[in-house]
This record gives sequence, structure tokens and C-alpha cells, in this order.
Amino acid sequence: MKVENEIQIYEVNGYEIKTPPVPYLKIASHGIRDAFVVIEIDGQRYTVIASQLEKAIRNATNWR
Repeated sequence: MKVENEIQIYEVNGYEIKTPPVPYLKIASHGIRDAFVVIEIDGQRYTVIASQLEKAIRNATNWR
């Protein structure tokens, strides 16, 4: 089973996106390996280890 999520992008290069179309970051399960996720941005797909992505997000949101 493939699981996909879309997350709205709010800024590009530090500039707020105010006009449509609003871009989205897509995150999907990996076809073979449960420990991986696939991130898609502008048609480019990047495969990363899910736990490392989760850790990076926690670190980035707890810096203060």
C-alpha cells in the first residue's frame, strides 16, 4: 500500500507565496523499504530515512 501526503509550501527562498498556484511538498511511503520515505518537490524525488527526517524536523523546531 502506498501512502501519500501533501504539505503546502508557504515560502520560497524566504518570500511568502501570495498567488496561486500554491506549491506542495509531497511525502510518500517507499515502495519496498518501510524505513524510507520519498519526498517530491517540483517533480524531483528524494528518498530519505524517515527517522532521520523526523529527527531533523524536531531539531529544527526546538532551536530556541
